[in-house]
Amino acid sequence: MREEREYTLTLLVDNNMGVLTRITTQIRREGLNIKRLVVEETENPEISKLTMTFLCLRGFYGDVIKRFSQMSCVRELTEETPGGGQQ
Repeated sequence: MREEREYTLTLLVDNNMGVLTRITTQIRREGLNIKRLVVEETENPEISKLTMTFLCLRGFYGDVIKRFSQMSCVRELTEETPGGGQQ
């Protein structure tokens, strides 16, 4: 049986039209089940903070991280640990 696990990522992304569409398109391609998605402003008007919680098969999580971090609109990616801290 394949085990899904809940993960939370925080992305700092360009605050440009179409960035949310690019991120959600990647989520769809990955086949992730979104549990929570929050987008908020930062102090810098050129950057938005996107926090998402999703279900993913354990064996695919590393590939998901790699593909998100390679997106040109993603400036920084932070992984939340299961206990609520950051890695």
